[in-house]
Amino acid sequence: MSSPWTDLKTETTNIFSIAGEVGNPKAPRSFFINRNYGGCAKDAGWLVVAEGGTVCDWEKRDPRVPHILYSKKSTFVNWTTGGDDVGTADVMVIYIKTK
Repeated sequence: MSSPWTDLKTETTNIFSIAGEVGNPKAPRSFFINRNYGGCAKDAGWLVVAEGGTVCDWEKRDPRVPHILYSKKSTFVNWTTGGDDVGTADVMVIYIKTK
């Protein structure tokens, strides 16, 4: 696996899934690579496609639905307090290379 995030292989994750957050219909989040929950203010991770969730303010930071949030750092980011370290992407591409 190749990643721009240097800690992705060493940090724990609570969600690492294309389907994403499937247990809470009020928080539809796909392509979710998340480190931890802990109440909205402590949620942290690397990548999420937020699909109109209403649970946390961080998933409502962009009015477009869906919208892509990612860590601009080389490590995970706190979705709430990360400020400029939380990026918003216009496009996401999945690249698979076979040998």
